[in-house]
Amino acid sequence: MSGAAGLGRIAFFCLKFAVFSALLLFLWWWKLQPHYVGLIGRIAGAILHNLSSVPIDGMNVEVDPSGVLSTKTTLVFLAQERRYPIDVA
Repeated sequence: MSGAAGLGRIAFFCLKFAVFSALLLFLWWWKLQPHYVGLIGRIAGAILHNLSSVPIDGMNVEVDPSGVLSTKTTLVFLAQERRYPIDVA
């Protein structure tokens, strides 16, 4: 790798990395994060219900549209008609 050609390849790689990582971060927070929180909620609810005998009646993922890119996501457990919200992002 010679001087100018090597620098151009490195700069192009850095540009591709910046664009690709920004796109993936956007997709994660906007589309995938609420589904990931739902999966974590199901796993945690099963553990609480089966191992700790906590009566979990339901689980809900609430995404506040005022948050940028789903940053106001809340996991809510329902037990005995009470809500137990957990802020995730």
